[in-house]
Amino acid sequence: MLLLIAAIMIVLLRRLLKADEPFQGYEWLAIATLAIYLLCYFYLPPFAPASNQRMGLLYEMIPSFSLGAILFPELGSRYPEKVVCVLGGLGLLTCAVILAIFKLSVW
Repeated sequence: MLLLIAAIMIVLLRRLLKADEPFQGYEWLAIATLAIYLLCYFYLPPFAPASNQRMGLLYEMIPSFSLGAILFPELGSRYPEKVVCVLGGLGLLTCAVILAIFKLSVW
């Protein structure tokens, strides 16, 4: 549930802080990917036992940080914005693949 709240807050913050800039195609793609990820995480069985803190970090915090990196690439001051967006996309994709593997074979 924390991931859903964080995702909504990140998208709303992006809309408020950059109201004059429309969403780019890669931003819409990231939001749609996270929406599909959320549907799979919350509604497709089997469900993960909430016994490990690291599982929560992997399945909830990394996707929210990845979405934040995609929507706010200027916050990564050490690297160019394009690199931050690509790394955010890779983080989101990696978590989605790991979730699919665990849903299909482990749980």
